[in-house]
Amino acid sequence: MLVTLYNSYEYKIAYKAGTTNASAHALSRLPSSKMPESVPVPGERVLLLEHLNHTPINSRHIQEWTRCHPVLSKVHQFTLNGWPYHCQDVQLHPYLSQKAELTIESGCILWGNRVIVPQGQAQVIAELHEAHPGLSRMKALARDYAWWPNMDRQSEDAVKRCQQCQLH
Repeated sequence: MLVTLYNSYEYKIAYKAGTTNASAHALSRLPSSKMPESVPVPGERVLLLEHLNHTPINSRHIQEWTRCHPVLSKVHQFTLNGWPYHCQDVQLHPYLSQKAELTIESGCILWGNRVIVPQGQAQVIAELHEAHPGLSRMKALARDYAWWPNMDRQSEDAVKRCQQCQLH
């Protein structure tokens, strides 16, 4: 018997033979009356890219901007084909430090589960700031979904310029 403490709960894990645990044993072998036509897709996907087509900035915009952006087009190419050993371009340094965590999804560059926004950052900031959530909440929302160099500073500037936010 194994006793473990996890999150202030104490568990006692004990082996029970299938013959003495009939209900669990039966459920594990219960045949389905009909076969599913397809395997359902998990509810959560990376960045919920399927929902980005219904927002002011969608994945097609980001894909096009990435392709046309002088720095991010290089980052895209390096992410797909490998980074050079020595990179002298100073504009690539913010991405170079994250190169092991960069991936490509639908033509967009992702850092972890956050999409890198090449332009249209003001639109993203405006969208995040629409409900005037306050600086901390706005930055937390931005960090959940997007990234670009100096994103935090731009978020702070947007809140500082907002009269309603400054009143509260």
